[in-house]
Amino acid sequence: MLKRNKSIENRILFFIVSIILITLIARDFYIKSEVKKSNKFTIAKFTLKKDLPKTTNFYFTYILNGEKIVTANSGINYDILNSETETKIIDNLKINCFYLAKYDPKHPNIIIVDPLKKVTDTTEILKTGFSREDIEN
Repeated sequence: MLKRNKSIENRILFFIVSIILITLIARDFYIKSEVKKSNKFTIAKFTLKKDLPKTTNFYFTYILNGEKIVTANSGINYDILNSETETKIIDNLKINCFYLAKYDPKHPNIIIVDPLKKVTDTTEILKTGFSREDIEN
């Protein structure tokens, strides 16, 4: 009887954990699709590439409503499904350079950076809220 109860408890626990994981994954896909649908663009500065044991994080800074937001959730990552061309594009990202990015004000920590659209026009960069010091560093 005790063994049967433990088995039922384990199944319930597994079910609950599975539901939580599925919910988190679905939420992430939903938010990214909302950002993709958004027609709001900004300029983001590539500030840091952090190599970790099983992943690489790409940090971008952008300004929304006068507030600097730093995020690693930029839609850029090394993935087994990336083509050789996509991997080369990611490898060619330059730290302290500016790129065009899509954002959704409802989800400010998630942006989608276009690594092919490097922004060099200082007037455009300044219009988004970056300072001359941000551009020079």
